[in-house]
Amino acid sequence: MCCISSSVHLLHPLLASLCTPPLSAIFADFAVAADINRLADELSIPFYIVSTTSARFFSLMACLPDLILESKSLEDSSIQLPGLASVPISNLTPPFITPDHIFTAHIRLNAQFLSKAKGILLNSFDWFESKSIAAWLDGQPNESVVYVSFGSRTALSKEQIRELGNGLERSGGRFLWVIKTTKVDKDEREDLQDLLGSSFLERTKKKGLVCKGWVEQEQVLAHPAIGGFVSHCGWNSVTEAARFGVPILAWPLNGDQKLNAEVTEKAGLGVWMRHCGWLGEHLVKGEEIGDQIVQLMQDKTLRIKAKKVKEETRKAYEVGGSSKKVLLEIIENL
Repeated sequence: MCCISSSVHLLHPLLASLCTPPLSAIFADFAVAADINRLADELSIPFYIVSTTSARFFSLMACLPDLILESKSLEDSSIQLPGLASVPISNLTPPFITPDHIFTAHIRLNAQFLSKAKGILLNSFDWFESKSIAAWLDGQPNESVVYVSFGSRTALSKEQIRELGNGLERSGGRFLWVIKTTKVDKDEREDLQDLLGSSFLERTKKKGLVCKGWVEQEQVLAHPAIGGFVSHCGWNSVTEAARFGVPILAWPLNGDQKLNAEVTEKAGLGVWMRHCGWLGEHLVKGEEIGDQIVQLMQDKTLRIKAKKVKEETRKAYEVGGSSKKVLLEIIENL
């Protein structure tokens, strides 16, 4: 790897001479990310990283700089990666967990330039490596996990994210938390450790899974381990929770969400945190959040009502159901 990396500078005169057509981008292996970043800057063109490893191992390489900073993480029996199931140390080649080894040093150097790339291409496909969250949920007892997500269009402040983390930890229960710091069409630049602190991730790794970005929410809500849903009450989220009978702790933040929260509560699908206000109005403290989550997960009456909502939802869209009838009537009138 080092020999290839040391030769990257020789590409500059060759690539700079290509003017018809002009060079659009560089695609390079992860092993030369640091040097390709420099070359791309000099040529004022974007570069893409190509990884020939699995997505799981690539994630491990990408996190290596932070893992080394924590040092003790490499001494544990397993390594916790954001959004993924833990990696047993016994599954790693010895040089990988030796910070001063040339192999580890080279990966660490190149990993620091991943954020500079225009994109990352992995030699894998979604179905084959999409099971990390599902695998983690498979290991949890039925109805024991609270799922926390505020949708793709809502970004909480850093302060509120930390208070929410505090609340989840205070609740003492299991949780799956999908974090958004920007809206769906904006770049996610914040690292989980920057947002929450490595100590939070370490303390909660046995009970919680934190991930960023987008998840298959219907698959999550359909999983038997899910016992509650802390939601902003976007209507899609409400209807998905209704379909699977998952009780909601409603925390509406903007738009139509307070009306949706009212509907949710009246239908018996959830409870509404009325005093939390709109997004950014005031900071909801971790102690209060933790208490509300405990009540949600322990409320057996609410769970029974949510299952009733699930049954009514099923009746509505099956043959002869009210929603099915309306749809068929519209089709017949076309």
